[in-house]
Formats: sequence, structure tokens, C-alpha cells
Amino acid sequence: MRQIADQLLVYYLYHSGFAVATEHHILVFDYYRDCPSQCSTTVEQILDRAQGKQVVVFVSHAHHDHYNPIIWEWRAKCADIRYVVSADVSVPIGSDDVTVMQAHRKASVGALNIATYASTDAGVAFWVEADGYSIFHAGDLNWWHWEGEPDEDNSAMAKQYAHEIDCMPSSVDIAFVPVDPRLEQAYALGLTYFMSRVEARLIFPMHFANDYSVFAWLKRDLSADALSRIAEITPSPLPFYLDGRGDR
Repeated sequence: MRQIADQLLVYYLYHSGFAVATEHHILVFDYYRDCPSQCSTTVEQILDRAQGKQVVVFVSHAHHDHYNPIIWEWRAKCADIRYVVSADVSVPIGSDDVTVMQAHRKASVGALNIATYASTDAGVAFWVEADGYSIFHAGDLNWWHWEGEPDEDNSAMAKQYAHEIDCMPSSVDIAFVPVDPRLEQAYALGLTYFMSRVEARLIFPMHFANDYSVFAWLKRDLSADALSRIAEITPSPLPFYLDGRGDR
């Protein structure tokens, strides 16, 4: 049995960008930009509250909607900051605070334990153990089923995605999983397969940019039990939280 901290906080930034606050860490995943509505909590505000905590910045791959080079400037305002990035990300010369990871590797960064999985697009997905919590950020690991693509391509994608998910542990505290409205009828294939294999306490859909209609689609298409584990994201300044009191 392990005793874990009372609470984990999750801040939605934009698209696939999130910040996670645990007892001793601020974890920032795939920062691209802050929510354009200007009514959500910004990454600058989150970093301003990081005193006494280690900041660890994760970049799943170098696509512009998952990586903004401004992250390297955060060193000036964070006393204790580390970076964990996919091998396709260009790292500034002389960066000794960066851990570069290929797919299917493990690493320890301070008190964090990190494992990576192969993306079905580019880069990696991250599985992170932090302060007693397990956190999965998929990056662009998704079941990308595009209408009009050859059947053999979509079939190969399905097998590749299933292979990666099937390699993962059977449970996780929080997960960030793509739900992309551009996939139309196939928008939730990756999410539903993930939920069938990994028991998550709370799942954050992502990769929808400004199209919040995906949450209405999920309410239409998922069971009540599945919906109870989905975090409905809005451009809100309030963080989501996961209560971690007690033993597990």
C-alpha cells in the first residue's frame, strides 16, 4: 500500500498542452500556446506559483502544435527546471538540463520515473510516475483513421495503435488522449480503445483546438460509466483536481 499526496491539479492550457501540479512538481506537457480566449490560467501564472517545486517540461515531438521554443526561456524564471523531450526536438547547445528520449525507453529525472511509447505519428508518448501518481500523455499517439485513406493504411494504423496501448500498464491515474474532430466518425476510436485496455481514474480529451463540440459528441456516444471518467474541458481558469487521499 502506498500513501500518496492529497491532491493533483490539472490545468488545461490549449490543444494538447496541460500543466499538472503534484506535491513536489509542476509538469508541463506539449506547450504550444495559452488558450486564445484569455480566460484560462496561463502557463506564466502556473510557473509563477512553482516556488519550491521542480518544473519538468515534456515535449512529445517537434510539430508546431506540440512544441514552442519559448519553453527554453522559462529557465530564467524557474529556479529548478528540467526538460524531457523527444529525439526529434532541436535542443539548444549546452543544455545539460535536458533528457532526450527515443520510444520504448525508461529514464529517471530527479524523483520522476518516465517511460516512453512510440507515436503513431511523430515522436513519443510519455508515462510518468510523480509523487505517487501515474500520468499518461499520448502526444500524437492515436488511432488516426482518415476517411478516404486506403483501407490497408487505416488497418495498419489500427494495429500499430493497439500494439502500443496493449504494452501499457493496466491502470493510470490521469490520461491525456487525442479526440480530434477532424477524424469525423472515427474521432473517438483511440479513446475508446484506450479505455477498454487501461483503467483511468480521469481522462482528458485533447487535440481539438477550439472545437469544444467534441464533448457533446462524447456525451452522445459514450456510456454513462465511460463519461464518468471523462473531464469536460472548457476555457476555464479553474483547475481540475484528482483527490488522492488514503492508501492504494
